Amino acid sequence: MQERGKSIKELVVKYRTAYDYKPPVGLEVRNPESIAEAFKDMAEESQEVLTALFLNGRNVLQSFRRVHTGAVTESLADPGVILRDCLLAGCVGLVVMHNHPSGNTRPSVQDKRVAEHLEKACEYLNIKLIDFMIIGDEGQFYSFAEGGLLN
Repeated sequence: MQERGKSIKELVVKYRTAYDYKPPVGLEVRNPESIAEAFKDMAEESQEVLTALFLNGRNVLQSFRRVHTGAVTESLADPGVILRDCLLAGCVGLVVMHNHPSGNTRPSVQDKRVAEHLEKACEYLNIKLIDFMIIGDEGQFYSFAEGGLLN
């Protein structure tokens, strides 16, 4: 029996235009270069920013979300939050990217650990982690898929 005055929260999914990133409508993710070009403005952030891109079965961008804004040297990547949003968006493909304000695109030990955990979590939910990327200065980026760090 529910107490009077108590209520449960209703989940509502709302899409909105946000941030300065304006990827082209219908962006088809064919390679890391197309992603890096669409989100090149992430390099200008003074803090680490983690962004998730949600794709349909044809790898067309349906929506994206800035998942976390962190410190100068780190950002949190909670697989549960990222995958919840992917499922709510009705998507089956995922690209996760973050910037390194230092401009250095070399993956850290923590970056590798996060990508590994996220990939395992995706596998359980039948979501394809297409790439995990690091955006650096002057159009530089690192792709875990191209680097052989994703299965």
